[in-house]
Amino acid sequence: MLKLNCRLITTHISKDSIQFTKESLEGLIKQINTSDKRMPFNVNHNFNRQIGFVIPKSAKLIKLDDGEFAVDAEAALYENQKEYESYFVTYERPVELVSLSKILGQCSKHEDTNCPTYHTQKPIFNIIQVAPEFDEGLLKVKSPDCILQKGILIDKEYLVNYHNFLRRAHSRPNAFSWRLINKIREVMKKNSELRVYFQIIPNEISLKSEFRDSLEFDYSWGPKIPKKLDNLKVGVTQHASSKKDRELENLEKTDFWWKQTNDDLMELQIEELRNKSRHLVQPKTNKKAYPLKYAHLQYDKKSKKINHLDCALRIYLEDKFDERLQKNDISLVSKKDCDRLKLFKLQGQIDAKDAFDILSFFFENNSDVRQYFEQGGNESDS
Repeated sequence: MLKLNCRLITTHISKDSIQFTKESLEGLIKQINTSDKRMPFNVNHNFNRQIGFVIPKSAKLIKLDDGEFAVDAEAALYENQKEYESYFVTYERPVELVSLSKILGQCSKHEDTNCPTYHTQKPIFNIIQVAPEFDEGLLKVKSPDCILQKGILIDKEYLVNYHNFLRRAHSRPNAFSWRLINKIREVMKKNSELRVYFQIIPNEISLKSEFRDSLEFDYSWGPKIPKKLDNLKVGVTQHASSKKDRELENLEKTDFWWKQTNDDLMELQIEELRNKSRHLVQPKTNKKAYPLKYAHLQYDKKSKKINHLDCALRIYLEDKFDERLQKNDISLVSKKDCDRLKLFKLQGQIDAKDAFDILSFFFENNSDVRQYFEQGGNESDS
């Protein structure tokens, strides 16, 4: 193993304006130095991409030159598959059967980010006799206060969980994309007429009383205020990914396709292209499936507002994914080439900056999306 010295955390104010106390740092040191469990290092908070761990009993408190404090420790990084398999910190926890109430009956419970998740025998709406409003399979949100980091609050006690594809890397045990979710709530608060919908799992719930917000200390941001969008050009623009995005996120390119719907309305489709290094496996068929992030918006030239935005995954089986790579152009892709699962949509007037912020958070760790909107979306090449 490769052993390195590392700095885990300090009492400096973070870019999210959060500051840990010296006592919090001392608690972390106690956890590292007294627990038998190893604290893992993960790439971009993806628990399935573990590269090493903090060596137990190696943490110490350091006073910095500016008077603040830091936790320093030793880290061990895996150098081969054998080390990875031998020292991988598993997050699998046993599922237990619990009885929540007379109404809900017996549920299976497992620990999750923010709070436990409970699997109910039937959809929660049927159990508590709430009549939800769905559109295209997405649950309509009643108010911005119902949007929490883990799901939608459907009454005073229960929240129904978002689809797992809204988690980092589309899967458990990762947290949901909380910056994206918080941004959507913020935009909905600005506009009482905005209609917001999310893809949810009706028989996965959490209790409001157990829920707590969580933070993951990476740093993401939307684009700067974009240039004028008055002279958008029809056609496909393709951005080749940076070396960092290729190595860390297996991104290859991102396609941006503007179409003229009528004199006043423009439509944009965005799709990431990735290599075949990572995939999902269909549970029933055991076939490989390759998810690509996809977004669609409509821009009204008269109002200078976005009036529709939806984000989804386009999921290609392996043969269709190979065809997608060969076509290398979003405008040549047919709806028949893949399945599409919408994860959320916003219907109503949205400021362009807010819409582009949402897209940047959805396409997290893809710097091309942010750069494209900072340029104003006025490039055009095929």
